[in-house]
Amino acid sequence: MNPWVAGFLLAAILAAVMSTADSQLLVASSAITEDVYRAYINKDASPKLLMWLSRLAVVVVAVVAALVALYGDQSVMGLVGYAWAGFGAGFGPVLLFAVFWRRMTWAGALAGMVAGATTAIVWDFVDEAFLGVGLYAMVPAIALSVLCIFAFNGLGRVSPQMEADFDRVQDEVRAGGRDEEPQPVA
Repeated sequence: MNPWVAGFLLAAILAAVMSTADSQLLVASSAITEDVYRAYINKDASPKLLMWLSRLAVVVVAVVAALVALYGDQSVMGLVGYAWAGFGAGFGPVLLFAVFWRRMTWAGALAGMVAGATTAIVWDFVDEAFLGVGLYAMVPAIALSVLCIFAFNGLGRVSPQMEADFDRVQDEVRAGGRDEEPQPVA
């Protein structure tokens, strides 16, 4: 390929990588400062303190990411597969059941998220030490998540508001984008 074309393509790839990396750094620092520090440690923190903590969090997260990249023993593809297994098993079944099953409760959702994410995290260790199957972690994690959703769903209750919201969304989906105005929620 012409070096100019290759240079433009590599610049585009690098731009996408940098855009994603800086977004992830900002999200991580925001989560640390707002969702951890402000929510649990100092509810009355000043904006100036939060700004400095956010800056510190960006530096710490960047250094940790660089150390993982330099000294980690997994490939990027392995890390991405590991992350997809955790997110997919932790949230996938819960989202599908929440959309398609009117009897989904908070207890089933919480049990499914915890079971799916935990299984995805520990599966490789358990499989390597005891089973030796070599199965991708998302498969047993999703299976256990679905099982826990059904097993623990009865510990919660479906409120009349939840049923009304589910029916309203189902009606909107059935309308299929026709020019019907959705009914306001009471």
